Amino acid sequence: MNVTAPMSGSRAAGLVLVLAFLGLIGCSSHRDITIDGPYHLVAGDEEEQMSVCYDGADGCIGRIPSTVYAVGADATYVVAARHPQANKTITEYYYVVRSADLGTADTSAAVHGPFGSQAFDGVRSELHLPALSYEIPRLK
Repeated sequence: MNVTAPMSGSRAAGLVLVLAFLGLIGCSSHRDITIDGPYHLVAGDEEEQMSVCYDGADGCIGRIPSTVYAVGADATYVVAARHPQANKTITEYYYVVRSADLGTADTSAAVHGPFGSQAFDGVRSELHLPALSYEIPRLK
């Protein structure tokens, strides 16, 4: 039988503080949802900060700014809908051409938008863009 000596009061208190600190780290409000491959839906402290980024060697590089509330993807494209500055009276749509995305800060060849609803419907039909398959209802 293996018996361990009880901890002293100060040592036990120190252990409790370390465990509490580690628990706080684990409860971070940072959100990171993988869309597909290197594309992620991320937010810092608030859900209204949701944006799309490309997770590469230099970290997660922005692709579509906040507030993104819906995304979709296929092998060719990533699509997103957002309310700029969390203004739900305005909706903008974007798409990313995956083959043109080099994972750098220069997004000019890969990211297209913003589009209004009618213009995006035309582009969606023409390019056969994927549906917005993941939605965050609270942000919609």
